[in-house]
Amino acid sequence: MKQLKDKAGTANERHIPTRTCIVCKKKGAKSLFYALTRVKDDKIVINTDLSKSGRSIYVCRDGKCIQNLIKKPGRSWQMRLPPEILQELERINPIIKD
Repeated sequence: MKQLKDKAGTANERHIPTRTCIVCKKKGAKSLFYALTRVKDDKIVINTDLSKSGRSIYVCRDGKCIQNLIKKPGRSWQMRLPPEILQELERINPIIKD
């Protein structure tokens, strides 16, 4: 982790923002999650490279969290997930098997 010096000259670790999975509430770095981002015109995309800006929700790359999201898409998330997005999550995460 990169260290920065504050005004007093002491070394501080750089703050790394954390994200929270909407299914299991696990916290971690952005790279541990898939970001489902609402972009212009209320379109929702899977933001795999984290390059798009907009309102995002995060889900673990773990198959169990994705499976729970697919089984219960109508929960009170900030966005309603269209079936195409849920199908795409199934496609990009091959771990999901019953």
